[in-house]
Amino acid sequence: MRFETPSGAIGRYKLTERLPELDLPVLALTADNEILRKQHDTVLSLVKGCAGHSFPGSHPLVAPARAKEYVDVIDTFFRA
Repeated sequence: MRFETPSGAIGRYKLTERLPELDLPVLALTADNEILRKQHDTVLSLVKGCAGHSFPGSHPLVAPARAKEYVDVIDTFFRA
């Protein structure tokens, strides 16, 4: 409610200041062609013990035919 638009919220919220405060298992997912790919290494460096995975090409989240590939990475993380 404090922000006029979603983009206004994103522009003002300092996520990098909060990431080091996380104290739980975190899996950061990205893909070669994902728009936020450049921030992936920053997230990995700021979240203590963060697990990361980068999918080749596009993100399988938007490709139903690649659902098993996506789920396998998440399942492996949860079972670790």
